[in-house]
Amino acid sequence: MDRLTIKKEDGSFHGFRKVNAVHFFSGKYDNAPEMIVMVKEILLDPEMSWEQRTEANSDFVIVLRNILEKKNYQALF
Repeated sequence: MDRLTIKKEDGSFHGFRKVNAVHFFSGKYDNAPEMIVMVKEILLDPEMSWEQRTEANSDFVIVLRNILEKKNYQALF
């Protein structure tokens, strides 16, 4: 949760950290497929109040945009 959010001194939610892109990879082996995707926005699950959230039960929605880069990627079709 701390990787994505900014809190006030009292621990309450203040906003989201600026995240420009997400790096996805499939495995930790050499030449594993990977891609970098632009992030449009990050949202909290609207069904849960900030006070109810913990590291174990916080749900975020990360809305993605364009694929910026692909490596070792082969189309399946």
